[in-house]
Amino acid sequence: MMNNRSKEKVKRTFLGKCLAAMAVLIGIAVLPATVRAAEPDKVLWVNGQNILEAEDNTVPCGEGTAKYDPASGILTLEDAVINTGEANGYGIYAEDTSGEPMNLSIRLNGTNEIQADLGEAAISGMIVPGSIDIEGEGSLYLNTEYGMYVEGELLLTDAHLTVNSVDEAIVAEKDIIVKGKGSTLNVGSAEATGIATRGSFRLEAGRMYVKAEGTMPALLVVRYKESADAEPSANTIYLAEGYSEINGGRIESTEWLEDGDARVAGVSFAAPDVNGKLADDLSNAMKEISIEKQTTPPVKTGGWKENKTGWWYLYSDGTYPANKWDLIDNKWYYFNGSGYMVTGWLKLGNTWYYLKSDGSMATGWYLAGGKWYYSDNSGAMQTGWLKLGNTWYYLRGDGSMATGWYMAGGKWYYSDNSGAMKTGWLKQGSTWYYLKADGSMATGWYQDGKTWYYSNGSGVMQTGWIKSGNTWYYLKANGAMQTGWLKQGKIWYYLKADGSMATGWYQDGKTWYYSNGSGGMQTGWLKQGNTWYYLKSSGAMAVGWCQVGSTWYYFKESGAMATGWIKDGNAWYYLNPSGAMAANRWIGNYYVGASGAMYVSRYTPDGYYVDSDGVWMKLGDDDIDFDLDRVVTKYFYMTVPETWDEPVQYGAIEKMWIAMYATAFKNESGEDDYEPLFGVVAAKTKQEAELYMAELKNPKNLGQHSGMWFVAGQDKESAIGSYRPEQQAEILKLQGDIPGILNSIVFR
Repeated sequence: MMNNRSKEKVKRTFLGKCLAAMAVLIGIAVLPATVRAAEPDKVLWVNGQNILEAEDNTVPCGEGTAKYDPASGILTLEDAVINTGEANGYGIYAEDTSGEPMNLSIRLNGTNEIQADLGEAAISGMIVPGSIDIEGEGSLYLNTEYGMYVEGELLLTDAHLTVNSVDEAIVAEKDIIVKGKGSTLNVGSAEATGIATRGSFRLEAGRMYVKAEGTMPALLVVRYKESADAEPSANTIYLAEGYSEINGGRIESTEWLEDGDARVAGVSFAAPDVNGKLADDLSNAMKEISIEKQTTPPVKTGGWKENKTGWWYLYSDGTYPANKWDLIDNKWYYFNGSGYMVTGWLKLGNTWYYLKSDGSMATGWYLAGGKWYYSDNSGAMQTGWLKLGNTWYYLRGDGSMATGWYMAGGKWYYSDNSGAMKTGWLKQGSTWYYLKADGSMATGWYQDGKTWYYSNGSGVMQTGWIKSGNTWYYLKANGAMQTGWLKQGKIWYYLKADGSMATGWYQDGKTWYYSNGSGGMQTGWLKQGNTWYYLKSSGAMAVGWCQVGSTWYYFKESGAMATGWIKDGNAWYYLNPSGAMAANRWIGNYYVGASGAMYVSRYTPDGYYVDSDGVWMKLGDDDIDFDLDRVVTKYFYMTVPETWDEPVQYGAIEKMWIAMYATAFKNESGEDDYEPLFGVVAAKTKQEAELYMAELKNPKNLGQHSGMWFVAGQDKESAIGSYRPEQQAEILKLQGDIPGILNSIVFR
């Protein structure tokens, strides 16, 4: 029944108009089917437990108990405090999945409560798919979000029932009957109708008080008929002889309103100044009613008398009231067995009343013995939670209004000097406390808005470092849980998104950091197992190249320090076993320069040539080797076109390096001979070089290198005429490349 806010919105719409007010009861009648569980048998949940499966069919409820007798169907509550609901949130929840009614008899011993937590998760009272019979000398108080839903009759006999709820307090499908002189029914709803039924409401004995808020009627009985011409249902409001609404309210009905082919009407109380029927929207129905037996005959008049024993009231016929309540001048008084007016505290059955110094019965707030108390309109002193308007109060077991700190239902609460329960932040001295939306004092972790806080077992908000479980957290001076970076002294700490202090490796953004077991962020070298890492002065784990002092190191994506050969971009580097980058030195047959990059296709500073793979070419004075498009000697290299690969061959002798046409011709001696294309000669002296140049065609002075003078050019004598025309053409083309080749020469 009515266990979410979507149902509430539907009800609000219905109760806005009378027709809709009737429809809410029709709707309520089917709601229990939507919340029934799928278990095959009967269940009876009490204080969060299925009492049918509990040991000895008994469930502890605070300091009291709930005990069920399956044979008689009687649930006995004895000083029970029920503050835990079943899955749908009801303190007492009965169900028979066969669809048969499941009636429940409740016997009350002592003071019993179904107590909500007052917050968003507040539990509701009770739901029974049958009739409920409540009797006994005790009392039952419901302070819940939803009150009671009864699919059958509700019978109250010589018992005290108080229902205060946010939504409908009591809803019944059939008759609600109050009988027995000891019965008192007190009902209040903060946002809706107090009592609503599709049966009749019968007050045969006892007293009742009902209050609703806003436009809702205090009491609503729904009548209906199948069509405009059909006989109406006989249900209405019945009051026993001598009973009436003490403020002059009278029982009245709305007009019959259309509901398809059917017709519905609402019955409630109209105030004395209302003429005729109730408005269709029930706007003129009474929002507060008090009904009791009027025992003062109008013909009986009299006056107050006093003697040394006390005050009494003498009727004009010479009699006086004794051992009873009497209404005199619109005030209630109680007279003891000797007929004297009682003052102070009075207990009748299980109910306490307070009679002021003038003897009149106290209602509402009153001060007695230096303490504040509250009695409802029946005069019954209230205990437990009390909501007036939007304010909650707590009345202790003796009825006195709680102020300051107090415990209720195993939780601590705080009320100011007016008794109003506080929520939110509370400062006492230099100490802060947090009171949740339900008023209970927060301990442990809790959230205010989007911010987390922590209070110890005494409720004191904590600051600074705290250890929760095996985890450390830091709370700022205002108590807010720290996340992200925190500096204390010279030490940095990192608090994760959940507030826990980071240790070991952790990531902030895309950057890795490391903190020791105390949470202190580390910098410098870190060894884990056989692996070294480096943490910069910012704490960030080094990745890629990093200079430490004057030494360069390289760290992999994992942060692990690299050793040996690595390739970064297009270059190779060598890292010593210590991780230090090698520079300006040979590594086997490889050479790394000042930047650490391995030399390729070039001479090293000490005059050795390394090829495109970085490997040292071991060349003698008259050796020639090849590296890609280069012709390499010990002293120089030159770049030749790709077209020279096939038709050209090379030779060297006594520091003379010659490029020749690779196809031989027969000389005058009949021997193979070759057409020289050009040569490079190393002379020991400048004069010797000049002599070489005089003998060359198109000579080129290449300068002094490695202590020698180098010249280049073509042989003045040519045997090109010894070749076929196509070969001659190829030789001429090759000769055209010679100037460019000579310009490409690079010495070591």
